[in-house]
Amino acid sequence: MKKTTLNKKLNISYPDSFTVLSETELADAPSWVRPSLGVKSTEEELTIYVVCAGSVKPALFTSFLMGMKLLGFEKNCRREIEQYKREKELTESVCGVTARGFEFSGSDPITDEPVYGEVVCFAFGGKIYIVQYIARTSDRFYCRQAFECTISSISPVEETNSSDR
Repeated sequence: MKKTTLNKKLNISYPDSFTVLSETELADAPSWVRPSLGVKSTEEELTIYVVCAGSVKPALFTSFLMGMKLLGFEKNCRREIEQYKREKELTESVCGVTARGFEFSGSDPITDEPVYGEVVCFAFGGKIYIVQYIARTSDRFYCRQAFECTISSISPVEETNSSDR
């Protein structure tokens, strides 16, 4: 597994067969994604995106804001993916907090290829994060495994104390 850090707050590992997307590739991501970090499989048509979707001040509004981010994501999916279908609800544990999301499927409006993915949203360190994958391959099991490995690897960056040299 390879490892990278997002916002100096989260460590994220991903399969060795993946590469981190360049700034140009991030800019070419679907307009409804706007990722902070992306990794792409060199062997499969699978991309995992991580989005830092905003700040959370009062903890009271965290669940509400996460729900709104997921609704916004789904609205964009409906607009961009033909025959969009929300398949099932997801609950994952990320950094000791509950992440909620869903699986989705449909087809690419240009190529008519099947498109599917998963998205989860969680709050950590005063920020809301959205982790998603989008796949254009028939190997759904492989995609799910890669996503699960990535989700389960997310951990907080440990702060080092200057006296711990």
